[in-house]
This record gives sequence, structure tokens and C-alpha cells, in this order.
Amino acid sequence: MVKYNNGGDFMEIKATCKYDFNALRALTHLSFSKKNPEKRLILNAILLGLLIATCIFGLVNFEDKSIYYMGIIFAIICALLLSFIYFFLPKIQYNSMGKMKDAETEFIFTDEEIKVVTTGVEYVGESALKYTLLVKAIETENYLFLFQTNKQAYIVDRASVSETEMESLRNKLRNTLGKKYEIRNY
Repeated sequence: MVKYNNGGDFMEIKATCKYDFNALRALTHLSFSKKNPEKRLILNAILLGLLIATCIFGLVNFEDKSIYYMGIIFAIICALLLSFIYFFLPKIQYNSMGKMKDAETEFIFTDEEIKVVTTGVEYVGESALKYTLLVKAIETENYLFLFQTNKQAYIVDRASVSETEMESLRNKLRNTLGKKYEIRNY
């Protein structure tokens, strides 16, 4: 809901987000790649496959096999690390949230600040954040991430706001953050 004053200026937009597994997974994947994280994972898998194929070719055709064994071991370690970061880390982070799992957060974006109310199983918290205190903001297809630090972000579900409201919010954040406001198309 967007409210305007008599001059038509931006005043208030309400949004929500449930901090469920999908929201936390999106935040984790955000740090995986600046481009589409799924495409990045596929590209890395192809590159690792090529490395393994090259090493197998070297094992079959050359006498000194030690470098090729090391290449295969390196590729396996990289594949395990990528799998961990992409598939298992989001689940670990979600499970570590304890009583904050599935907390509901309501945002009220005003001219001067963002009002945040978080409600969990055994937690209720309220805060207000000036736009100038945001480190950066990243918008994706499904979420808007508002970073208070480089490692800590509020997650806004874009489905909870209309496209008109999102455009007003986008303009407010762009005016405040400049180049620190990013749109990632995934």
C-alpha cells in the first residue's frame, strides 16, 4: 500500500517476508555469484568436468602420472566445495536460526526510514533504520535484500508489494544508495 501526501510525494509502503528456507537460500546464493548462481554452478561443473577429462587423458597417454592425479584430486575437492556451498550451506544456515526460523517480518518504508517488526515463535523485535545506514541493496526477481552490513541483510519478499510500490521503493533506494543499489536478473 502506497500512501501519498498532498504534494504526491512518497510516504509509506508496506512489505513483508517470512524468513523461510527459500528466502535464506536466495540470500546464500546471492553471495555465490553476481550473475545467475544456477548458471554459475553449471559453468563450474562443466569446467571441472573438462579438468577431470584432461587429467584422465593424461593418465592414459603419458608416463608421469602424478600431476594428473593431483588434478583429479583438485577437481574432486572443488566439486565437493561447490556442492557444499550451493546445496548444503543454505540448509545449515536455516537450521542454525533456531527459534527465528520462519519468523515473519513486516517492513514500513517511509520517506525518512524503514520500520521493521519481526515476529518469531518466542521473539518480537522492532527497529527503525535510516536509509543512509544501508551498506547496499540488491534486488532479484523474488527478493529485495537490504544490507545493514556486508554480512547481514533484511529480506523483503517482492511478491508482498505491487509493481508500482516496487518502482517507488526502487527510486527511493537508488536516490539514497546510488551505485550501491543493484538489480540482478535472476
